[in-house]
Amino acid sequence: MQNLLEGGLDATSWIFIIVLLVLVVLYFVSFFLRNKKDKQRREELYSGLKKGDYVMTYAGVVGRVVEIFERDGGRVVTIKTGQGGFQGYTTVLVDAIMQYSPNEADLFSTLRQPEEKKEKEKKAKELEVELEKAVKEEPQEELKQEEKSENSEEKKDQ
Repeated sequence: MQNLLEGGLDATSWIFIIVLLVLVVLYFVSFFLRNKKDKQRREELYSGLKKGDYVMTYAGVVGRVVEIFERDGGRVVTIKTGQGGFQGYTTVLVDAIMQYSPNEADLFSTLRQPEEKKEKEKKAKELEVELEKAVKEEPQEELKQEEKSENSEEKKDQ
């Protein structure tokens, strides 16, 4: 600190300052590039969204696209939600949409697990429980076998 006040910097101080500046610049460049890539990915993802598609928002609202338009804040979608006499409309930014599909069945198929997968998970849990039991019992059996072998050795020695 005295070196800075006196006006003189040694080589290690200069190296430290340069490394620090390089790290700050790299951080901002990577932040900018990551945001740019994320924005491009979102634009590609939602470019296929059209009127009549079924959508699910990150908040869990499910409905059918009624209208797509541009506003100052970006692309906006109006969604018709509900069934029968309990229908309503909501307007959200396209960024709030988690997924979309041309038909409702495909929209929910990605969220539901098939019965086969549930059965496999159940079998895997059962096998895991059996394995845990076997692991717990195995050391006890080894101890019993070691005790038997020690007892037989003691009998031979006597």
